Amino acid sequence: MFINRRIIFIDKVKADDDFFCRICSYSLITKNDFDSNKDYKCCYECFLKFVECRKQDWNNGWQPDQEDLYKYLKERKQLSEKIIKI
Repeated sequence: MFINRRIIFIDKVKADDDFFCRICSYSLITKNDFDSNKDYKCCYECFLKFVECRKQDWNNGWQPDQEDLYKYLKERKQLSEKIIKI
C-alpha cells in the first residue's frame, strides 16, 4: 500500500477578498454587502449613503471627508446600540 505524504493546501480566499468595509470598517454580512464591496469597495450601507447619489464622482475617486464620515459612523453606532438593546 502506497501513502502519499505530500500535503496540498487549497486556499479559496482570493487576495482581493475583503471581509470589512473600507469606509466604515464594519464587517460585510449580507449578499448586498459583498456585491457592493465587489463593485464599489464599500458595504451596502455606505453604498446607499455615499455612492448611490454620486456614482460617477465615486468612480472618479471621490471619498467622503473626515467630518461627514465621523457623523455617519456616530449615527450608525447609535442605531446599532438601539437594536442591541431590543
